[in-house]
Amino acid sequence: MCHSAEASFGSAALLMVAGGWCLRTTAKRAPWLWPIAVVPFLFGVQQMLEGFVWVGLHQQNTTLTLAAAGMYLFFAVAFWPFWFSLAAFLLETDPRRRKFLGLFALLSTGWFFACYVPLFRDFAAPSIHEVGHSIRYDYADSGGIWNHFAKVWVIRSCYLLTTLMPLMIMSARKLFMLPAALASVTAAAAALYFDHAFTSVWCLWGALTSLSVMRIVSLAPACAPGIEQASFSLPGIQALTPANYLS
Repeated sequence: MCHSAEASFGSAALLMVAGGWCLRTTAKRAPWLWPIAVVPFLFGVQQMLEGFVWVGLHQQNTTLTLAAAGMYLFFAVAFWPFWFSLAAFLLETDPRRRKFLGLFALLSTGWFFACYVPLFRDFAAPSIHEVGHSIRYDYADSGGIWNHFAKVWVIRSCYLLTTLMPLMIMSARKLFMLPAALASVTAAAAALYFDHAFTSVWCLWGALTSLSVMRIVSLAPACAPGIEQASFSLPGIQALTPANYLS
C-alpha cells in the first residue's frame, strides 16, 4: 500500500529501530522471547525490499524489480508461516505441545515448496505493477498456482491460520492475542478494500501491527512459562508471572 519508495523505506527504518529496541530489551529482560522480538526488524527488511521494488518500477529497471520482488515475496509467501510456527516451537516448554508445534513448523515449509518455488516458473516484470498507488503482485494476489483448485479467499484463510494458530495454542498464548487479533482484522480489511493489491497492503499493515511486539516485550515474564516462577512489576502495572499467561 505504500505510495512511494520513500514511504516504504521510512516504514522500514521505523520497524528496524523498533526491532532493535525489542531485541536489546529482550536480551536484558526476557531472553527466551527473542524469536518474537526479532519480528519487527524482519518486517523492516521486508518493507525495505518493497522500497526497492518501487525504485525498480519507477526506473523501469527490470532486473532490480524482479530481484527485489522475489525476495519480498519470499517473506510474504513462505517465510512468515514458517517463522511463527518455528517461534512457537522454540518458545514452548510443554513437551506435548512442543512436539505438535515442531510437526506444525515442519508442515509449514509447504508454503515455500508449494507456493513460493512455483513462482519462478513464470516470473516476469509485467506481473509486478502499480495499481491504485499500490503494488500488485499478480502471482501472490491471485492465489498463485493454487487458484485453479480453490478460491483466493480460501488460500488466504489457510495462510492466516498457518501463521497465527501456532501462537494461539502455545502455553504463553495470552501474550500474543493482541497482535493475532490485529493481524486478523487487517487481513479482512485488506481483502475487502484492497483486494487488487492484497499482498502489499496486508504486509504493510502486518508490519505496523508488529510494533505491538514492543508491548509484549515490555510485559513478558523474565522466564518462559513452565521454566520457573519469576515475576517483575512495572509502574502502574500489576506484577506479572508466567502463570498469568497460562490457560
